[in-house]
Parts: sequence; C-alpha cells; structure tokens
Amino acid sequence: MPKRNLIWLAAILAGTLVLVWVSRLPPPAGDGTSNAMRPLGETYNLIEQQYLHPVDRQSLLRGAVRGMVESLDEYSSYVPPGRSVALSQRLMGTERGLGLRIRQVAGQVVVVGPLAGSPAYHAGILSGDLLSEIDGRPAAGMTLDEVRSSLDGEVGKAVKLTIIRDGWRKSFEVTREEFPVESVTGLYRDRSGAWVCAIQPEAAYVRVREFVRDTPEQIQRLLRPMDRPQGLVLDLRGNPGGLLDSAVATADLLLREGLIVQVTRRRGPVERYNATAEGTFPPIPVVVLVDSRTASAAEIVAGALRVHARAVLVGTRTCGKGCVQSMLSLPGGLGQVNLTTSEYFLDGSRAVSRRRGGERWGVDPHEQVILLPSSRERLADLRDQAEVLPATRAATTRPSSETASEPVSMLDRMLEADTQLARAVELLKNPQEMDVLLRLAAAEIEAERAKTKTTGKRPDNPRKEPTP
Repeated sequence: MPKRNLIWLAAILAGTLVLVWVSRLPPPAGDGTSNAMRPLGETYNLIEQQYLHPVDRQSLLRGAVRGMVESLDEYSSYVPPGRSVALSQRLMGTERGLGLRIRQVAGQVVVVGPLAGSPAYHAGILSGDLLSEIDGRPAAGMTLDEVRSSLDGEVGKAVKLTIIRDGWRKSFEVTREEFPVESVTGLYRDRSGAWVCAIQPEAAYVRVREFVRDTPEQIQRLLRPMDRPQGLVLDLRGNPGGLLDSAVATADLLLREGLIVQVTRRRGPVERYNATAEGTFPPIPVVVLVDSRTASAAEIVAGALRVHARAVLVGTRTCGKGCVQSMLSLPGGLGQVNLTTSEYFLDGSRAVSRRRGGERWGVDPHEQVILLPSSRERLADLRDQAEVLPATRAATTRPSSETASEPVSMLDRMLEADTQLARAVELLKNPQEMDVLLRLAAAEIEAERAKTKTTGKRPDNPRKEPTP
C-alpha cells in the first residue's frame, strides 16, 4: 500500500493541539471506587442543599470532572459537550466557522485575511478591512476573544458583518460553514492563491502548522509542482502537535527504514512504529526548523529525523512534551476527557518528556540559532501577509536614498527577518557542512547507545528500557 495511504484514523485533541488516540472508557469500577468517591457525592449533596441559589447539576458535575482531570498534569483536560465535535473535525482536516483571521490595532478590529477556501474568502472580505459591526454590535467595544466568539458559532447560521474599506462601509452576510484545514503551507501565495515553495531554484520550503489526518498528502501536493527538489526546509516551529499517525507517516516520507517512535502505556504492549522504503522521498538534503513551541507529534518527526541522521535541525530546543493523550467519552452527556495515557520514546528509549530534576528533554538542534523577540514579531506579521493574495498585501520597499527604491520580494523580507530560515538556506548551499554536522551527531548517538547497552539506561532517562 502506498505510504501516503498509511495514515490511520485517529481521535481528537482538546485545548492545545496534542498527540492523541481515541479510546472508550473502561467498564464501571467496583465498590472500592464507589467508597472512595463517596465524599465527592456528599459534597455534591451539601452544595445542592445549602447553597444560597439554585444550582445547575450538570455544571456541578462538569466542574468536578474538570477539577479531577486537570489536577493530574498540565496536559490532561476536560472537554465539555459541544467542543469535542469541532476539535475532532479539525484534526480530521475540517475547520468550522467563517475562516476570518483578525487582530486588534488601536482598539479597532483589523482583518488580517480570510483563510483559503473559507466562507469569508468566498464572500470577498480582504486583508486590511476594518471590522465595524457584527450582527449590529460595534466590534470596537469588544475584546478580541469576544469578537472571535461572535464570529464562531453554529454551522449553517449567517453572520451580518459591516466592514470599512477605503473609507466606505460595506455589508456582508456570511454563513458559517465547514472547510478544509490547511495544515501545510509554503512561503507565500502567488496571484492565483497557490503557495510558493521555492526558496532556491531547486530547494523547497514547507511549513507544517499542525498534524491533521491528511498532512502527509498535503506535503506531497505542495511539493509536486517543483518536480524533484534538490533540498528541503521543513519548518516545524510553533507546531503544537496533532495526530500520532499523521506524524509517523510524515517522518516515513523521509525515512527508508528504522524505528520512528515507540509508545508505551501503563498497561498494555509497547507499540513500535517503523519506517518503510515504499513511497520515501529521494535522499535530498533536509533542514528542519524547531523551537520551544515545537511539541508532541512535531517532536516525533524532528526527533526521528535527528536520530537517523536524516536532517540537520536548526533553531532551539523543542518543548519536551513526550506524553500521549487519549480522548475518552464520559457517561451522562458530560463530554469527554483528554487524558494522558501513554509516553513516547525516540530510538527505543530516548525520553522526550521533561522529568523532575532532569537536565535533558525535548529534541536538541544541531545548530542553535535564537530568534530575537523583535524578529519573531516581524516574522509573525510577514506570515500573516503571506496568507493573502499579492494584490491585497501592503507594499514594501527597501530603505534607500531619495530615488524610488526597488520593491522587496516576500522571500527577501522573510530571510531578512528570520535568521533561522536564513541559516537553513546557507546549509542547503553547503552539503559538506551538513554532512559534518550529521556525522558528529551520529557519533554521539552511537556512543550513547553503547553506554545504554552497558548500563541499561540513558543519562536523560533514569529508568531502564520502557516496559509494558
């Protein structure tokens, strides 16, 4: 079966995007659990009887569930009814709503741009439009969260928007719909709306924002017009994770063999995900960009490529979120819990999670390149502009003398603001330097493996090889 079809259906993510599986709750516990939870039931009765005002029973139950789950760790969370469907659809590759990207500037709500293929995109709303009213309510008096909440809502219902463009007021009635999630992007859009990926004449740039069901297919579609690129920059910065199987399939596009990741549970067998040769990209040079917000599923991809000396990593150490959450349905219409149930290991036993007292976590880059806060802000602004069509972008010129200056290309502006990306481009131009970095890293890994065989544990993992 082609590798692009090896993504298995998985479950969904709650809160921030994290690595998830879908499960069902186990059978009800016995009397021991009932006795242990008796104080909770008595507390419930006490509140219901003694509180000054009438209480909503479902609200109390949801609050109790949220308290229990969120006391476990920073990643487990409670998903109330109504949210799980939207989250599930997102990771399955579908977004819901208007698809309008906005920001607040000097108290005014400014349209950054509509997402491609969204209802706002088809309605003709443009980057730079000022959002004046939402269903007759002035947007200027609302917080950004309130604006977003007003724009989001039930699919199939229309929202009346009033915008100001070039001093003129225009009214739009836009219906909330479902539309595809664009989890993979290039550098910027061309006049047709397609993503431009060429960062050099024969080298490609691909940014993966999250791992949804069809992310590997999106990567292949995006690279297809380039016809056999000779180098690749894979940008995983700010990627909070997503589906385990999507991450595995993405790593498998670049690896011909070897272990991608091993997943262990408190109970149950160890699961090992291995690369296969079928469908693998040609062995072109690859640079992966990572930062402290590269998390979970994104760390699996970056880590696997590093362990197998398949790519040079540039940036800063990743987040260190090496645990796996499972979405579990709750009885009585309470919603779902996103519960930590597993942990993953690179190279069989290399832990990614932060451990109390541990000095090592996450995935280290081969070359540390720090992006200054001012550069991050500039890059975020450029990415917003890259989302929209060239005709709606703000014109930019290079500072120069009194004579008219030459327009700056979007790529030049990005390379000027993004020192990590600029370093990646330099490395692709110097494959010998990349080879030296990979050889040194491979030697370190081999030395660590030899030490593991002797001691039975790694310095960054205080316990022995994970067991079921």
